[in-house]
Amino acid sequence: MEVRHALAYVLNNARHHPPTDLTFARDFIDDMSSAQWFDVWKWPPRVRGRRDHGECPIVAPSTWLLRRGWRLRGLIAPDEVPSDHP
Repeated sequence: MEVRHALAYVLNNARHHPPTDLTFARDFIDDMSSAQWFDVWKWPPRVRGRRDHGECPIVAPSTWLLRRGWRLRGLIAPDEVPSDHP
């Protein structure tokens, strides 16, 4: 559960700390984060920005827990708002 929570927090951190005058579309992902290269969403987000520019800057996971295990607790939705605690 903690790994899934950490992934959701990192991928959707913009939703956790939004500016007070900003609302996000349901399919928004932060184009300044690695979320645009994450390919195991519950449903596909709208990808815009830098994904087509250059090489993927993230490293593939090397452990079963990061590759597959976290999925046992459910896939992460692009509109999920992470909490401070799992």
